[in-house]
Amino acid sequence: MSQEEEKQLHEWVAGEDAFALRQAKKGAMIRVKENRARPVDWLAINLRVVGEDKDVYDGDLLDGLEIEIPVPYTVIEGLNLAEIQKLESDIENYLKLEKKGSNHEFWEAMMIICNDTKEQLRDGDKAHDSAMHAVSEDIENILRDKDYDDLVGLEDRIEILLSGDSAVDVEFWSELKKELLIRKTKEKLKRVHELVIRGRVKLLAQQQQSVAKGAISQIQSSPSDTSPSGAASIQYAPVMDEIPQSEVESISSHQRLDAMQSEEFMSQLTEEQHVIERVGFVPLKHNARSRQKIIEHGNMQGTENATALSEKLFEKEVAKGTNDNEEVFNDEEDLDAADENKEKLKKPKYFNRVQMGFDWNKYNQTHYNQDNPPPKVVQGYKFNIFYPELIDSAKAPTYKIVREGGRRRGQSYAGPGESDTCVIKFIAGPPYHDLAFRIVDREWDYSSRRENGFKSSFDKGILQLHFRFKKIFYRK
Repeated sequence: MSQEEEKQLHEWVAGEDAFALRQAKKGAMIRVKENRARPVDWLAINLRVVGEDKDVYDGDLLDGLEIEIPVPYTVIEGLNLAEIQKLESDIENYLKLEKKGSNHEFWEAMMIICNDTKEQLRDGDKAHDSAMHAVSEDIENILRDKDYDDLVGLEDRIEILLSGDSAVDVEFWSELKKELLIRKTKEKLKRVHELVIRGRVKLLAQQQQSVAKGAISQIQSSPSDTSPSGAASIQYAPVMDEIPQSEVESISSHQRLDAMQSEEFMSQLTEEQHVIERVGFVPLKHNARSRQKIIEHGNMQGTENATALSEKLFEKEVAKGTNDNEEVFNDEEDLDAADENKEKLKKPKYFNRVQMGFDWNKYNQTHYNQDNPPPKVVQGYKFNIFYPELIDSAKAPTYKIVREGGRRRGQSYAGPGESDTCVIKFIAGPPYHDLAFRIVDREWDYSSRRENGFKSSFDKGILQLHFRFKKIFYRK
């Protein structure tokens, strides 16, 4: 094969790859918009705004900007082993099509996260090895709250330590280095996501600026475009804007509009364009009079209907009952009796559930079976607390975790076979006093996937906080 023929073949193959990549990414966007996306599709559209191949979307980058894009590595959370293996296969296809550059690095980073998650799932039965538990806690304490630059610096120090002549615990530091790589990869993917968010905001700002400039251009060109050719020039005089008094009096008060000279209108429009260019978006405007009427009307309606609506919603929630893996939870914790206003405040209604399940660790697999299962353990909670009459309804209730004895997050004082507990305190403000419940203290799973069930919202006077605990995996 001649050099020219080899060059043509290379160009043809590159063209085929570019076409396949274009089709793959367009297909990803279509599936996301039609609510039938695969995990890899969410990863592909992360690169839509910040990738090196924006042209694969034929310049239609504004389409789909309303879609909420997840942090890349959270797409994997909640997948089972078979689903992760399928995702790996899809990522490999993208790696073949995007052979270099930042896009290729993105897919390589996702492959690292996939491999790590697979390893955790396969080693799940080793989760309760006490020695590995201690090692895992030490590693977590070292890596906690470190950003990407901190992790890079720590990695360099570990390399020096392991390559030196001094006696060190090679197994521990190697394990730490392994976990550090995962944390560093996740921090890198977080940066990609931040670029995605900034890119989307920039595109929206450009769209709004374009609309504003187009409006000004159209208004400026209107007089010359609409004037008949050869027509005599008519000089403007302020009297032209005057309305006969008889017509003014015939207009009802609610129909009157504020008068504005054409020069004033153009000046205001130009100023608004400058605001858009300066801040990057169009500030939402409200009519103060209309807004006040809406607020007053809403307050009257709210006073009359809030309690009745809350009662109906409360009854509806109670009517749901509990699932097979749930129990009613009302383990209230006494709060500080020194609160003098507590007697004057109401106790909010609530209907909470605790989620229970079996933990098939290595010990339980050895000593129990399906016919004789181990005791159930707490796997999560669902809090539903009703606040229909909040004085400041614009301020959502909050919650905080209180740990006794100076214990910090991630620390454990519990003995073998026991669990640490903490108090979760809900704070809403008048006319309600605070509520507190004692719960198991484990790391929450913030994944939004349905089976994990994380939810934190305040709507129609109902605070809902639903969460499950993370499955804990300890490495070899």
